[in-house]
Amino acid sequence: APDIIKIDTEGFDYQVLLGALGTIGRARPYVVVEKNTDLLKDFERYFKALYYRIFTYDYTRDLFTAFDPASADAGGASNNLFCIPQEKVSVLPVR
Repeated sequence: APDIIKIDTEGFDYQVLLGALGTIGRARPYVVVEKNTDLLKDFERYFKALYYRIFTYDYTRDLFTAFDPASADAGGASNNLFCIPQEKVSVLPVR
């Protein structure tokens, strides 16, 4: 079972997530997807159903921040979204 899944499939990230639904639901890995404004609603719906929270990560401050879709162009120094199972959030440096 994977601990981390990184998906970067040039716009097909949501289709990959759909194909990995069983694995993600069973293994509860950390999932990293590229920030894509066209797919944000799909990502939010998908991860909410699995009890995941979505964060951005600012590597300059070593800090995860809850993702705010209203400021999708902002949100940290990373171009990725970090999707964390609800039960694993407490071990991260989160703001």
